[in-house]
Amino acid sequence: DFAKIPQELILERLQYICDQEKFNAELDALKYIVKLSKGRMRDAIAYLEKVASLTNDITLEKSVVALGETNYQIMFNLTNNIIDRNEAGVLEVVNNLDNKGKDLKLFINEYTSFILDVNKFIILKDFNNINIPKVYEKELMYILNLEGYKEFYQKVLDELMKLKEQVRFESEVRTVLEITLLFLCR
Repeated sequence: DFAKIPQELILERLQYICDQEKFNAELDALKYIVKLSKGRMRDAIAYLEKVASLTNDITLEKSVVALGETNYQIMFNLTNNIIDRNEAGVLEVVNNLDNKGKDLKLFINEYTSFILDVNKFIILKDFNNINIPKVYEKELMYILNLEGYKEFYQKVLDELMKLKEQVRFESEVRTVLEITLLFLCR
């Protein structure tokens, strides 16, 4: 196993590469790439190359689109539907994911990570310790504009952790996902 490389060193290397290649790179974009790399220099360089293959103007917005690790619009949409107790909206999100061929077990993992990030943001009030890009600050503040939001997001995280365990050996993942999300709407 390789040891993780400190984020500062990866950031310095990416800045050096951008300088050498004459890329115009925003610091927030490079920090986002560093965060996604999880301490792996090769991954960080590969992510930078992927963004640079589309543009020499490396912004946070373009990096999020190019790397598309998680579709945050879907995450925020689902969360808003749960908050609004919009059961039809929740079912529509799941239906769209399933119809597009999205692996629902993978989606559950991604959504759990997203809700964990929301909980971490509630505690730390800082984008540096979460994976949600700062470009989604407005959306994040909107979903936190809810009475009892701390307890709500802890409940959602608890239910998603139970869901992850339930679907490990489940063949009807969609059914169990829909049941859990409908429960969260009530």
